Amino acid sequence: MSLFKNAILVVAHPDDECLFFSSLINKVSTIIFCFSKIPDEKNISIGRKKAFDQFPLKGINLINLNITQANSSKKPINWLKVLDSEYGVKGDLEESTYLKNFLILKSKLNELITSDSSVITHNPWGEYGNTEHIQIFKIIFKIAKEKKVNMIVDGYYSNLTRFYTSRKQHLLVPKIYSLKTNKKFYSLLKDHYSKNGCWTWFHNYEVPLYESFYRVDLSKDINSNFKYNRIINYPLNYIEMRNPLIQYLRDFLKKILPVRVKNIYRKIRT
Repeated sequence: MSLFKNAILVVAHPDDECLFFSSLINKVSTIIFCFSKIPDEKNISIGRKKAFDQFPLKGINLINLNITQANSSKKPINWLKVLDSEYGVKGDLEESTYLKNFLILKSKLNELITSDSSVITHNPWGEYGNTEHIQIFKIIFKIAKEKKVNMIVDGYYSNLTRFYTSRKQHLLVPKIYSLKTNKKFYSLLKDHYSKNGCWTWFHNYEVPLYESFYRVDLSKDINSNFKYNRIINYPLNYIEMRNPLIQYLRDFLKKILPVRVKNIYRKIRT
């Protein structure tokens, strides 16, 4: 499909490319990784650097912006009532470093995205609810609108983001592009990140048979919200996560636990 051929894929973190875009990895010309370092997570930060330097797929232009993720805040997000900001959403991450990363990324990505490039990235609700995925979406939206380029997003969502998805689905053009996932690439990259100690997703996760993609309607107001309801009108890829109330309690506990305990929990979870 010409819409995807030689496009630029922009992902927040290493491993996002195989989790949400495996069907496109052999179609894009460039993959840009935004974040690599995590505050207080030395092992994952080092592992991501190694994984990037030894990336197993050839013939793809790789760019690592090597930006440190925003610091965690003490305020979890209420996924039943998400509050938008100009640079993402409110809560979960420390406002000052979240804003700082927005400004840095917008400047760097503006230089890398040309007017003849289609850009593929995360969707408005951050798939399963990742606040840095949402930030990347908002940055690319602004750049794509300024440069008048096609912007395409994936169609993954979770039970955690169901309400936010229903409020943001109007930003998508209602024409689905369905592509078969590449399970070979997914497995190869999952093993690669696991070997380097920086796989951050569930180990028993299985990618769907097909992935859905949509163009973004750049004429819309990025921070506008559709009528608040449970209805999702688009065919999307569902990810089973926690319900919003359990997630809120989990995030609250995670923010007060020491890093050592969180690392033990991550190993048990995955």
